[in-house]
Amino acid sequence: MGLDVPDLDDRRYEELVTDARKRIPVHSERWTDHNPSDPGITILELLAWIAESDIYQLDRVTERHVRKYLRLLGVRPRPPQPSTASLDLTPGSVAGTVLPAGVGLAATAGGDRRRFETADSVALTAASVAAVISETGGGRVDNTRANARDGLHYRPFGAAGPDDAVYLGFDADPFAVVDRLDLFVDFYEGDLASPASHGDEPVDFEPSASVVWEHCTDLSRRFDPEVWHEVPVRVDETTHLYGGGTVSLAAPSGWTGARRALFGVDEPRIWLRARVETPHHEIPPRVNEIVTNVVEAVDRVRYRDQRLARVEEGVSVAATRAEFDEGTTTTARPAQEFVFPHAPVLGATVTVGGTEWTAVPDLDAAGPDEEQYVLEAERGVVRFGDGVRGEVPAPDQVVRATWYDRGGGEAGNVPGDADWQFVDPALSDSSISPRGPATGGTATESTDAALARLKADLRTPYRAVTADDFRYVATHTPGLRFGRAAVHVEPRGSPEGDCARHGHVTVTVVPESTRDRPVPSPGFLDAVQCHLERHRLLTDEVTAVAPTYVPVTVEAVVEVAEGYAVDRRLAAAGAALERFLDPLDGFDGGGWPFGRSVYRSEVYETVEGVEGVDCVVDVELSADSPGTRTDTGIDVPGSALVYLADATVIATQGGDRCGEWSR
Repeated sequence: MGLDVPDLDDRRYEELVTDARKRIPVHSERWTDHNPSDPGITILELLAWIAESDIYQLDRVTERHVRKYLRLLGVRPRPPQPSTASLDLTPGSVAGTVLPAGVGLAATAGGDRRRFETADSVALTAASVAAVISETGGGRVDNTRANARDGLHYRPFGAAGPDDAVYLGFDADPFAVVDRLDLFVDFYEGDLASPASHGDEPVDFEPSASVVWEHCTDLSRRFDPEVWHEVPVRVDETTHLYGGGTVSLAAPSGWTGARRALFGVDEPRIWLRARVETPHHEIPPRVNEIVTNVVEAVDRVRYRDQRLARVEEGVSVAATRAEFDEGTTTTARPAQEFVFPHAPVLGATVTVGGTEWTAVPDLDAAGPDEEQYVLEAERGVVRFGDGVRGEVPAPDQVVRATWYDRGGGEAGNVPGDADWQFVDPALSDSSISPRGPATGGTATESTDAALARLKADLRTPYRAVTADDFRYVATHTPGLRFGRAAVHVEPRGSPEGDCARHGHVTVTVVPESTRDRPVPSPGFLDAVQCHLERHRLLTDEVTAVAPTYVPVTVEAVVEVAEGYAVDRRLAAAGAALERFLDPLDGFDGGGWPFGRSVYRSEVYETVEGVEGVDCVVDVELSADSPGTRTDTGIDVPGSALVYLADATVIATQGGDRCGEWSR
């Protein structure tokens, strides 16, 4: 509920002048000339203009007021954010070394040059992934071409069943020089919803699915599990291929680097494999490619031991930066500002006369002797106190940044066709190609945007009270790709007198999935349960459960119109039934309603709506437990969902048998 702030005075210039003229007879009966030409009236008009200006200032809520209001509610405008870009490296003389974090890069686009740095260290290797072979319950698939071709994605583990594996064949020994291998997994998520979030809460999800990386000590016995040994995983940003990122593997003990031509691959390769040890992926992993030598670049440059320049009174920050003077020092003036050579500034450590001062969001609570300053990131300015709020630095002191990071802003969002190079000439024999544009760079959040974010956050349920609250909280468990949820409240016992007891809340959880029956893994359910526990009322009990499914079998006889291919119409009818009964997208597009029965009349309508189907002769429905067959269709109990277990569509053509078929 908002607070209505009244106008302290809603009168305007004309009203003020009129009111003043009406009071003239009260104070002076001789003043009879009320025309604008009268000097007294002129004075009244001047005073009315001044009063209107004061009223405007009195009623005005300035940006500083709004920022203070936001801070009282725990919200500050977000500082500049740096962009990031993924880069493919073809290492030259540095192959077989570890490229550390913080190495300088430059991107040139449209004549503008932008400095970046490597975000993390990466092991550069002369080895590349030359073969990708998947062996799953569905058979063997050679995904080498899909791995090397843009615009294609594949399932390395197929349906991600137990012991489904993907074999990576390298054209050189990846552990020949460096004792680690960094593999970049480009996860395909083009048709998936983004992982959920709930305010600024962290992701607390430990997947039940597990993927192990292994090497073989005797490739001639590769079918023997005893010759496969685990490869230690240093870092797994993919979280067992739940997403994209880098998988960093340590050189295993007993590594031989043996080559062998396997799986019909002509050239001998050095093989590693990733195997599904625990099959609990809600979405079977899908990747665009798995490659080596990918580095993440961030729009950030660190400078060290830099003197700052004082902003003179009446001189703009931009002018001071353009004519940067490192020889300036502090004065005795209050509220002095010192400028960095570059902006925006992501962070810094500032000293005055060799003493480190403390950065604070503002000086409102600072005492006159507090050695504090405000870092204005977007402007690239350090602002000191005025002697009342924050200490004024002693005169003739050098203001220095021990270090500061320049970066952030939309200027860092360089396009995908930018020319990338290493800043260090010693790395010039390595070529760089971007995997896409740099993204994520934003300027400092405006006050209006921060206020809008606060208003949206105030409308976000953080305490689960109603059924809708429980549904919202569940489906916004951070880090999870959610499909749907249903909430059911059961009373505990009977009401006593006029007071009903608190009920037990059951939340049915349906994850986003490409499977016909989306079932949450134990880790998925545990994350939802923990999230609900944090946001429920103290007196409530809540349990997150997996959905119950009713398998529905459909047998239909249709009359196919003349001129249509029968086989294609049958396939189209089966696809229409699958879409109609889909747990996530079925019925009216929002997923099959929880606990809703399946009616034969609606199945008739669905099949008859397929192009080329003249009419539906007959439909028979059946279902396994917990579904129950009735005269009108399939009865679905409680909050269960349905899915199409099997569909048999029989076609006739040219017989005009609509309505005459009997079984």
